[in-house]
Amino acid sequence: LSSPFVHTFVVKLSDLAFLSTEDLEREGDLGEKIVRQFSFLPGDLKVTISDGFAHIEYSPAPPEKLQEAMRLADQAAKAARRADFKSALGLYEQALQANPALPDTHRDLAMVHYELGDLASAKNALIDALRLAPGDAWNHVVMGNIFVREQDWSSAIRFFSKAIELKPDDPWALNGLGAALAKSGQTEKAITAFDSAIAANPKMPEPRFGKALALRSQGQLAASAETLQALIASVDSPNPIIEQSKNLLAAIDRKSTRLNSSHANISY
Repeated sequence: LSSPFVHTFVVKLSDLAFLSTEDLEREGDLGEKIVRQFSFLPGDLKVTISDGFAHIEYSPAPPEKLQEAMRLADQAAKAARRADFKSALGLYEQALQANPALPDTHRDLAMVHYELGDLASAKNALIDALRLAPGDAWNHVVMGNIFVREQDWSSAIRFFSKAIELKPDDPWALNGLGAALAKSGQTEKAITAFDSAIAANPKMPEPRFGKALALRSQGQLAASAETLQALIASVDSPNPIIEQSKNLLAAIDRKSTRLNSSHANISY
């Protein structure tokens, strides 16, 4: 904060994904490009480059607008929790009109777009969140989830990996990485990621289920069944994954029985 009427947002140049290596080598030419990327901030922007950082000055909204933004964002969060995503969408948009310098609100807006199936809008909202808070691991996890929905496994792996770099023991990032690796055919790496997610949060069901699927794809039926049994035993509260796990375990048991029967019938 440099004065009551000007806020300064500081970001490391290397964290700005839209800047290429060539851009970073020409620091003197970066100001205009950064202004365009942060044009959603209010007022006339001024950018100063110093020691690998961009100092972006902007004029914040008046205090009553800032308070209104927080009130609207809180209402939007409540609507999202009750799955009223259309109401949440409008409220988040109003909040950002009142104060566009809220990275968490940009991310929450992206998650609502995601729930409504508008992946392009989700990505655009999240890009603004990443510009404002490139060091927030959860922003990278959400972007990874968007790319998973688009079946862009390499991009998903890149964002989940960045999230883990920022927050090494985050179980959601590790689970997301495992899922993307499994879908891309990198099963051994996927199992390693799932194991790390399980170690980070032993009660989280998703990585155990993902590991069981990966093991089954490798033909390791006994290990897959053992993982599913541990999952079923570890979750007390109702969870859709438990029903899926029971169905998958039954299918593995049937396949194991058929395989054992066929081996028993082989004559030598």
